[in-house]
Amino acid sequence: MTNRNLSRKHFNRKHSLALLGLAASSLAAGCGAGVAGVAASSGGSGGGGSPPAIVNLSLDQTKRAPARIEFELQNASAEVELRYHRPGDPSGTFTRMEHVSALPANPTVLAPGRATADWMFTAEAGIDPAGGFDSEVEIEVAIVGQTSGSQQAGAGVGNDLPRITSAAADVDPLAGEVSGIVLVEATLADTPGDRANLRVEFSLDGLDWQLARPAQNDTTPPFAFTNLVAELGGTEVAFFWDTAEDLGDADTDALIRFTPFEDVEGTLEQGALLASTPFHLDNNAAPIVQLFNDAVISNPDERRGIPVPFRVFDEEGDQVDVIFQWRREGEQFPELPTDMAELDALL
Repeated sequence: MTNRNLSRKHFNRKHSLALLGLAASSLAAGCGAGVAGVAASSGGSGGGGSPPAIVNLSLDQTKRAPARIEFELQNASAEVELRYHRPGDPSGTFTRMEHVSALPANPTVLAPGRATADWMFTAEAGIDPAGGFDSEVEIEVAIVGQTSGSQQAGAGVGNDLPRITSAAADVDPLAGEVSGIVLVEATLADTPGDRANLRVEFSLDGLDWQLARPAQNDTTPPFAFTNLVAELGGTEVAFFWDTAEDLGDADTDALIRFTPFEDVEGTLEQGALLASTPFHLDNNAAPIVQLFNDAVISNPDERRGIPVPFRVFDEEGDQVDVIFQWRREGEQFPELPTDMAELDALL
């Protein structure tokens, strides 16, 4: 029994070896295709043997440091390095970032999947530490030791706040003053494509400022203009000020001020404001005196005081002082002083 069993076992082992040898021979006869298939799939992580690669790279929140970098590593684990193009360097050259957080290090080994990093770009060499906008800055996430699989992104970092470069009222050069609805023009300068809100205020002394009422508005908004898009070379702004609503029948000097604001990563930041030069506003219409000449001429009294009937009109209902002058035929009326103190002395 024992020898028979051993012989059966021995036969089975020899049979198995023969089958294995047959399988190996068949595999070897397949022109290497089977072997190549095994080699291609070995060492992969579900990526079909493709080398590691960076995809879906994005650079966001770039107006204020830190900026947010997001990317995805595909195919296999790899050592990745985050780099940036330093302003002034030759095109296509990138330098390792030294101020990256939310990653173990830079460079660092990562498993396939999404990754996020915060970049304090204002601390990097060659970038404005004050955070001004620099259009040359780009980023690159590369696979260390590999010439392929990297990805680049970005179109500048930092931000320049909006500024007002000019502001002036449209004053009639002959009259030298304005009244009613007054046109005040300004110029907004900022990075092209950025948006700004404009606050418009008036002052009578350059110290105390109040919001100015836009013409044809029922209320005075905190921003007379919203979401103004900055254009290359500046954006022209025309503000029509309802002076009668804000100042009534005032006869005074005034100034208009424009203050720009920009939404910077969720925070409203003020840019550089500018006020116009003072201009004279006269909403007080001149009074009108109507003389009843017929009553004077027809009066027969030539020796005593002659009554001179007249009527005064004033649109605002202001108190009016009247000065009567007389002249002989062929003479001119005496000139009146333009200074109010001197006029008061005559009354």
